[in-house]
Amino acid sequence: GPHNYHVNDVCLSSDSTHFVSAGAEHSAFYWDTVEGKVVRKFNHGGGVECCNYVAEQSLVCTGSADRSVRFWDHRARGPISILDDAKDSVSSVSEHNRAVVATSIDGAVRTYDLRRGILKTDYFAKPVVNACLSSATDDCYVASVLDDSVVLVEHGDVLANYRGHACDSYRIHCTFDPCEEFVLCGCSSGSVYCWSLSDPKSIITAPKAHSGPVTALVFSNPSLLKGGRLARDLEKNVRDLLHQQGSLLVSGGKDGYLRVWRFYAS
Repeated sequence: GPHNYHVNDVCLSSDSTHFVSAGAEHSAFYWDTVEGKVVRKFNHGGGVECCNYVAEQSLVCTGSADRSVRFWDHRARGPISILDDAKDSVSSVSEHNRAVVATSIDGAVRTYDLRRGILKTDYFAKPVVNACLSSATDDCYVASVLDDSVVLVEHGDVLANYRGHACDSYRIHCTFDPCEEFVLCGCSSGSVYCWSLSDPKSIITAPKAHSGPVTALVFSNPSLLKGGRLARDLEKNVRDLLHQQGSLLVSGGKDGYLRVWRFYAS
């Protein structure tokens, strides 16, 4: 394949026709899934750490060790926009309501309001690995911080701190469950931790889920969930369905395995 070094991140389009792979060789590749071929190459000045679809999946956003966030249209030769506010590597990029959120090893979570051209920054004492955005509130997220904590933040204020796991300098991601009743995070020991959103002291663990650090956790997107957001008129039905049937959770570890779990919110 086109990657000569390790792959740091991948993102798949909603119609599964294309995906992007971000690599340590200073490039991200835009693939045609049917043909299995690279359509476009997105270049950075350092290893590409993360990628995601934004702007209703019309654009690709990448973050890099070159400290920049770049936006790409696969029909254009170069980036259509470059944001260079980070002081260190950009560790994750995501979007919520046309706001792009970028986390960085410099300890910041930067929210770019693309419609109004406004930048909002939350600072932490240690590097931030990723942020998972709440679907219920415009300015609420959980973030994985390399001081062995996951923080719940709303409007710049830390509302809760979830502890018990260890990062040991690994980039270990956190996430909400689809109903946003729980917070989950991997651990350097190979376990998966799950806290009640409302009670950080209520912890459930899946010990030794992997034989190495668990760095990634991703939930399936049930058919009744639209773009990661609970449709208001279907919200109760969706929650009831998820409580009854559960959601699929995929964990990825340094042991080279992906494991699939059935997660029940109740």
